[in-house]
Amino acid sequence: MSKIEKHVDQLKDKATEVKHRTEEKLSEVAHDLKHGASDLKENVEKKIDSLKK
Repeated sequence: MSKIEKHVDQLKDKATEVKHRTEEKLSEVAHDLKHGASDLKENVEKKIDSLKK
């Protein structure tokens, strides 16, 4: 394998690694956002209930 082919393979491996890390991070962020939205909804509902009383 030529030097260029080896370098291309290394770059492909690095790109795949970055892609996987990015997907993991996006999954974590989506999970956090979902919980944050759920907490916000709950807090708004509590506030509405307290204002009705």
